[in-house]
Amino acid sequence: MRPPDNPPDEDERIVALRELGLLDTPPEERFDRLTRLLLRIFQVPIAYVALVDVNRQWFKSCYGLDASETSREVSFCGHAILEKEMMIIPDARLDDRFYDNPLVTGPPQIRFYAGHVLRGPRAQKVGTLCLVDSQPRTFSEADRQTLRDLAALAERELNQAEVSELQKQLLTTTTLQRAILNGANYSIVSTDPTGLILTFNRAAERLLGYQASELVGQTTPALLHDPAEVARRAEALTRELGRPIAPGFEVFVAKARDGGADENQWTYLRKDGSRVPVALSVTALFDADGAITGFLGIACDITERKQAEEAVRAAQAAQERLLLNILPQPVADRLKAGPSLISDCLPEATILFAELHDFARLTDHLPAADVVKLLNEIVSRFDRLVLEHGLEKIKTIANAYMVAGGVPVPRPDHAAAVADLALAMQQDIVQMVAPGGVSFRLRIGLDTGPVVAGVIGTTKFTYDLWGDTVNTAWEMATLGVPGNIQVSEATESRLRGRYSFETRGEYYLKGKGTIRISFLKGKRRAAAGTLTPANQLLPEAVDKLTCLPEVLSRARIPPDGT
Repeated sequence: MRPPDNPPDEDERIVALRELGLLDTPPEERFDRLTRLLLRIFQVPIAYVALVDVNRQWFKSCYGLDASETSREVSFCGHAILEKEMMIIPDARLDDRFYDNPLVTGPPQIRFYAGHVLRGPRAQKVGTLCLVDSQPRTFSEADRQTLRDLAALAERELNQAEVSELQKQLLTTTTLQRAILNGANYSIVSTDPTGLILTFNRAAERLLGYQASELVGQTTPALLHDPAEVARRAEALTRELGRPIAPGFEVFVAKARDGGADENQWTYLRKDGSRVPVALSVTALFDADGAITGFLGIACDITERKQAEEAVRAAQAAQERLLLNILPQPVADRLKAGPSLISDCLPEATILFAELHDFARLTDHLPAADVVKLLNEIVSRFDRLVLEHGLEKIKTIANAYMVAGGVPVPRPDHAAAVADLALAMQQDIVQMVAPGGVSFRLRIGLDTGPVVAGVIGTTKFTYDLWGDTVNTAWEMATLGVPGNIQVSEATESRLRGRYSFETRGEYYLKGKGTIRISFLKGKRRAAAGTLTPANQLLPEAVDKLTCLPEVLSRARIPPDGT
């Protein structure tokens, strides 16, 4: 094992690390949010934000490990901070530095490691943002960019100055107060007890577009605030403090009068009419006797922070949409709750397989792009029908399409819902004309029974179903007749009485034995307010004509013939 060397600027680096004031502090959501995001995006078991101290690496945020720190001598991060940007180890067993490292040979069995350098306020490398897997992995350029973006967010949080700490410093010495007023990047405005502006520093001038001479001694900070926002805050403070707070200057100083700080996000109104989000902290200034001499407001522009938060939310939303394109909503929710094996045994579901008959022959002369475009149009039409019927598309296999009813959430009408979908798919496909003017035809197979469902895979995971029911539904489709819906006896038994069938006969299926197979022809009668499909009108008309004599024989005909 090769222990990491110290960087050339080790002494300055340790000073910068201490100045952050983060070592041995409690967990914070702003860092935990980033590590959870690493877990979800990269699908790894371990992710953390590490600060590399003199003899240890300490975890500011960590998921997947029980330890709060490890020795720097065995740490991967001690090596990572020697890199310019990031260190990627596809398989630690093949790396001379780590193959005999106890973290590789023993728990947590590190194989893959990716760590991005995190820098302090003066660019010293104080820590890393890391993801770890117990399996070897590759790391693409797109993965590197994602890690780079997340590290930028972590670094911003790492170096974020706390406004409350700045307030304490301002109140301790007038010398430090004067230095901050002259050179701070924060907007600093002080007022007298009534709210009249007394000081307006250069950072405030840059942020808001006013010159100090335009405001000092002439107006209150009300000019800088949205009246509607102030009114809403007044209502909230009235409820919080239990006394009426009028929409005005008191909104900003009511809590500060008691010696605390009022810290909130506000929208500042610039001189040119534009708006800027700020984090504003207001404290009271006291004389030696404890009397209030005025108030101090310190604000920082949080536009970039808001944009970063929005970028993270947008990334999370995009990830959510991508996840829901792969997995059913209930399964996706379970997967997001934490890395775990997702498997279910469903006692009853109905499975549909639909196969395009002669698709390869009908399209073999077409360019590849046209074949994909045509197949995409057909599958998209089927996808819409699946959504309309409240069912779950499982996957496409070549020119076959798989759907499940009662999966992953059980429903009592799963067989009827899948039967209705099958009838709708048969009606829809005839509207699609293959090259040469021939309508496409489907072979559809249905079976009902128990299934096992679960998520498999690590990098390209998928939700899939297994069991005899799935195999039989596939056989129903492949043994079917184009243009027909072939169902097993198990499915027919759950639909009998509401749907019409045509018996096809008994067939032997390997591993299952002889089963009776039927064609699903349609519903026996249409629901109220709907039209009966055209291919059912004739059978229903015959049924009605057959029973007409009996109805007439029982009818009472009035003497007047009406």
